Amino acid sequence: MNNRPDIIVIDGVRQFQKHTSKQRFMIATELFSVMVLALTGLPVRHSDEGWAPIIYSFLGGTDVVPNIHRAAGCVLIFVFIWHTAYWIRLFFKNNLSTLRKDKQLNIKNIVRSFLSQSMMMNKKDLIDVIAHFKYILFISNKPAQHGRFIWKEKVQYYAQYYGISLISIAGVMLWWRDEVTQVLPGIVLNAAYIAHSYEALLALLFLFFITWYNEFYCPEKFPIPTGFFSGYVSEPQMIHEHYSRYVELMNSAGLEQEIVSHHAH
Repeated sequence: MNNRPDIIVIDGVRQFQKHTSKQRFMIATELFSVMVLALTGLPVRHSDEGWAPIIYSFLGGTDVVPNIHRAAGCVLIFVFIWHTAYWIRLFFKNNLSTLRKDKQLNIKNIVRSFLSQSMMMNKKDLIDVIAHFKYILFISNKPAQHGRFIWKEKVQYYAQYYGISLISIAGVMLWWRDEVTQVLPGIVLNAAYIAHSYEALLALLFLFFITWYNEFYCPEKFPIPTGFFSGYVSEPQMIHEHYSRYVELMNSAGLEQEIVSHHAH
């Protein structure tokens, strides 16, 4: 249960909660496991490069590195399953229980309720995408007013969900190849290797050049955002990136008279 307030004040600056402690732990664990997987997996994929044997040997060689890679993979799969169970639990608790209480539990309402979750793409995201490109192309002077999650964050989230699923299934098949080939033809291991190798490379490129730029490298957040540790983002950042959510939280806290204009920021 999240008992932390939505708005706190630190050094005279309002801070707005974006992630709970549990969510930050999941993000940090996923990030650590991915870095370990990259460090132990890339030397194998590029074993013909001069730098690969050096790194592989430094990490412990063939007797150690495969076990580290598999352990990190197990951690990533665990976090993936934990996160999936976490949002399913929240969906049942916050959405389905309400429908059941109001005696409106039917397929139509379940689907509508599922699509209304904050991480699901919706009509407002399309409006925000159009507003964003109009703004950066100087067609409009009004930036997009995002909610709790920006459309770019949702795309990154979906990419991770797809990527981790594919990489994990392929990785488990390669790990238990003898058992897999007892029930499936050997060619599936070739497909699993291609999927595991290329999807992992694609995921790393996306992570380092897209996700990390949006979260760490961009000038207003470099070298690391405070929200990564505290779960809170400052009022100026909230206004800049999540204005609709900012207005919502300020109204909920009875601070509607102190709402800062988007253009004034």
